[in-house]
Amino acid sequence: MHVDLHHINTTRLTECDKAIIFVTYICILTNVSWLSLQVPTFRDGDVVVNESTAICLYLEENYSSDANRLMPTAPCRERTDIIQLVMEANNLQSNVIAEVVYYQWRTKPEDRSEDVLNEKFEKAKVELGYWDKVP
Repeated sequence: MHVDLHHINTTRLTECDKAIIFVTYICILTNVSWLSLQVPTFRDGDVVVNESTAICLYLEENYSSDANRLMPTAPCRERTDIIQLVMEANNLQSNVIAEVVYYQWRTKPEDRSEDVLNEKFEKAKVELGYWDKVP
């Protein structure tokens, strides 16, 4: 497969965008899947677990004891609430960090829109409001 990167306009790309293009290009050239490049990756014998949340749950299920357990072992409301919070953390990242923080980092001050920023703050407030209601 031939990939020509010379036609990509790189003037408005961030360093992160350029890194993604580069890694994608290398994956195409070497026929490597993006999935094998996930970080963090945890290996336990023949088991390979990607993503930090999955790694934490794997370690909790396989290596915790009564002395260091983070979650109740029996199915119960408390265990369900903990798992729900772990899964909801992705919404916090995408609705707060990605929306507000990345906008500030990636947008030149002269290109920032007060209306856009206020809209992103409102979305973040809604998401954070859900966290205030968690038991």
